[in-house]
Amino acid sequence: MSSYSKELNLENLYDQLMYNRILLAAGDTFRAAVSDQLEIWAERTGCEIVSAEKEKAKASAVLSQAIKKGKE
Repeated sequence: MSSYSKELNLENLYDQLMYNRILLAAGDTFRAAVSDQLEIWAERTGCEIVSAEKEKAKASAVLSQAIKKGKE
């Protein structure tokens, strides 16, 4: 999936769920650019984001944190 289509998908998701709480999870821990792009979209849309706290973190750890945060 290209960056452009990812941006369109995130923008559409935001438009559809504008009245709900949205939490983004940067589960792709191998490509730093993905986390950077999600952080930009989180800022633009006012969403919360969960990303790796340390370099080379496991994707499962990030997604586990996101699930815990989503349940709060």
